[in-house]
Amino acid sequence: MRKKISTGHWRKSIKEFLFGRPQSIEERLLRNPSKYGTKVGPPSVLFFTTWKCGSVITDQIFRRLCRHLGLRPVDFQTYIEYNMDSPYQRLRDPFFLSNCFPAKGYFFGPLKFFINIPQLENYRVIIQLRDPRDLLTSMYYSFAFSHPEIHEAGSKIKDEFRNSDVNAMALKYGPQYLQHSFKPYMDLLKSNDQILFVKYEEMVTTFDTWLHKICEHLGANLSEDERAEILSIADFKVDKEDIHSHKRSVQPGNHKKHLSPDTIAKLDNIFVDVNSFYGY
Repeated sequence: MRKKISTGHWRKSIKEFLFGRPQSIEERLLRNPSKYGTKVGPPSVLFFTTWKCGSVITDQIFRRLCRHLGLRPVDFQTYIEYNMDSPYQRLRDPFFLSNCFPAKGYFFGPLKFFINIPQLENYRVIIQLRDPRDLLTSMYYSFAFSHPEIHEAGSKIKDEFRNSDVNAMALKYGPQYLQHSFKPYMDLLKSNDQILFVKYEEMVTTFDTWLHKICEHLGANLSEDERAEILSIADFKVDKEDIHSHKRSVQPGNHKKHLSPDTIAKLDNIFVDVNSFYGY
């Protein structure tokens, strides 16, 4: 039996055949940054974070804030990871960094490790991080059981994690998170007091306070309806820990349940300066 194709689907297919597939804003900025770089509008926002720091829910929240602020959301990292070879080299390409981040009119993020975008003083910058021990615990269960295999490298990572355990993977990847996210962000915060730093823990335990800080930093004066819409998606309740669920556990201190005392002691040594600086 042949599958019936809707009229709307045919219209979309014909339109794409005649005029080409509509380009995403990421494609447009990557192909022709000078054309799509706006010269007017509110300052662009850079949202820096790392994996397993609530990037899925913050992406939804910031997209709603973008509507209020008149900003266009751009998720370069996801686009490049899904569509290009050697994504992390591309995210550090000098031309990309210098030309594809217009200083007005856009919201860029989540950026899951520090990339050295020139003239950060021209942007509003937000950094969100999480207790590295909880982050590494969450990383293990996500990569081993719930993370999608978006390319061959992702499949290899899943195999590696499934063939190991949470303690071994936390100790293996802890230094990489230190090098690519925690330490660069720490150095950036030490030298720039105009950057807003917020904690994942604050987002999941005192969301109103977290949201107030974000809105104040971005100059967003939300209406009651806009605030209610954001509050409706800010659901951090987890009834039961499920290793196959993307939202496995959000509670601070979850690493104590899964990591051995020896692993925790070694991670504390790796992140000693970070934990002191960020208050973990």
